[in-house]
Amino acid sequence: MNWPVLMQGRRRKRSRAKWVAGGTALVVVVAGAGAGGFVIHQQRQHAAAVRAERQAASAFLQAWSRGDDPAQVAAVAAPPADLAATLAGTRTRLGVTAAAYTLTGLRAGSHPSFSYHAAVTVAGLTTTPGVGAAAGQQETGPWQYDGSAALVRQGSRYLVAWAPEVLHPALHAGQQLARVRTLGTRGQVLLADGRPVRGNDADLSANLVGSVGPLAAAQATAAGSRFLAGDVAGQNGLERAYNDTLAGQPGGDIEVQDAKTGKRVQVLSTYTPTNGTNVTLSLDLRTQQAGEAALANLGKNSALVAIDTNTGQVKALVNAPPAGVGRAANSYYPPGSTFKTITLTAALLAGKTPETPLNCTPTVTVDGRSFANAEAEAFGTISLRDAYARSCNTAFINLEQSLPAGAVQQAAELFGFNLKTDPLPIASKGGSYPATTGPVEAAAAAIGQAKVQASPLQMASVAAAVASGTWRQPSVVTAPAPTGLVSHPLPAGVAPTVASLMRSVVTDGTGTAANNVPGGPVQGKTGTAEYGTANPPRTHAWFIGFQGATAFCVFVEDGGFGAATAAPAAARFLTNLAG
Repeated sequence: MNWPVLMQGRRRKRSRAKWVAGGTALVVVVAGAGAGGFVIHQQRQHAAAVRAERQAASAFLQAWSRGDDPAQVAAVAAPPADLAATLAGTRTRLGVTAAAYTLTGLRAGSHPSFSYHAAVTVAGLTTTPGVGAAAGQQETGPWQYDGSAALVRQGSRYLVAWAPEVLHPALHAGQQLARVRTLGTRGQVLLADGRPVRGNDADLSANLVGSVGPLAAAQATAAGSRFLAGDVAGQNGLERAYNDTLAGQPGGDIEVQDAKTGKRVQVLSTYTPTNGTNVTLSLDLRTQQAGEAALANLGKNSALVAIDTNTGQVKALVNAPPAGVGRAANSYYPPGSTFKTITLTAALLAGKTPETPLNCTPTVTVDGRSFANAEAEAFGTISLRDAYARSCNTAFINLEQSLPAGAVQQAAELFGFNLKTDPLPIASKGGSYPATTGPVEAAAAAIGQAKVQASPLQMASVAAAVASGTWRQPSVVTAPAPTGLVSHPLPAGVAPTVASLMRSVVTDGTGTAANNVPGGPVQGKTGTAEYGTANPPRTHAWFIGFQGATAFCVFVEDGGFGAATAAPAAARFLTNLAG
């Protein structure tokens, strides 16, 4: 045996075996590295797929949330031709005003899908935040539900697989989502004694309470989020101002309907309507009717306002004729000599007294402009008390010229002139005293002319302020209790002094027609206000005053002299009230 050869052969075999073994080991190592790379590759593909699925779901839900129909359709695989119309129609039928569709889950794999949570604000139903209710249960906030949708792959991207159930899990082919609303029972506007205004007084019903009827689109928008076009609600007056209180909270159902017939298939959520509550007024029917009777035979457009002097609450708001313009609260007129009550107040605040002498000449000239007394009256030198009682224009113009600049405007604002808001919750007017631009305008304003304007409501509040010592913004509603009302206490001693001079008007001056009426002493002030361009000027007639706790204003449009027309009407009112 050739041993060396044999040994060589063995070494070769071992050597070959080692190589094979090494080769085998090398293959194993290489094979192991290839498997790991494959797994990493798969993980990366899976992560990319999840990102693409999430992006697809998010794009769909975000477009849905903002009501972007084209973008939502673009996120759908093979969308139906009418999908955009379906999406828009669903929003319209539900009355969607806001929506948030939030991704809540994502399932990857061979059949990917996602889940979402919907929070949908539905016009005229949802008003307060709340948690979504189960089907058929009471809903208190935005309509909330959970849904899902499948995803399909198209190339490198994913799209939503469309089905009606994508909109809501209860929705199937041939069906639609819709909102059906139910309104609660509307409250009533009541008089102070609890009787409804409507049916008991035509004047108050027409000029204060207002009308109820189907709302046009613009009216519904102005009324607030709980009202929709076609809802029966207040269109004007207090019915409109207190719509929320009177109407209560609308309710209804969100339901699945047959798309062809509109027939209900399933109720998804229910909102129970809340009935409205009543609105109670300060108006007293007896006082109102006493005023209506006092103006009934004047044959002129006229108004009467009565106010409780202790509270500022309106007891009567009379318009004659009752149909048409609500001139008692919503018309401006020059207040004429009734405004001398405010000029008198300015004088007292400036240190004048009732005995301050004034010159009552037939005419007075201010910066080239001549002012005259009614019927060229002249009383010479008289006291401030007599000038007020006899309503001497020239004496008050002379008085105004002796006062500090701005004194009359300050007094006017003390009595509620230039208030920045309407005095009542309906369209209404108070008093306007614009800053005067020169001596002529200031002189005219002192006797209630120039640019000075006031409503009968405003001038009744002036009389009430004298009676109580505090000007109070008039109010007509007692429940719900009004808020934000303005009041101005008059400086100490002013109101009693002015009241005593108003009593002189009735006992010894131009207001004697209101003296000796039932019910006690009357304090008052007549007014004759020029208007227009006729020569001689046409005039409105005024009389303001108070008796006990009742302040009042009588206004007669184109009524001539206040002493001849308005004061007798006030006397009839007080007589009727005492009867």
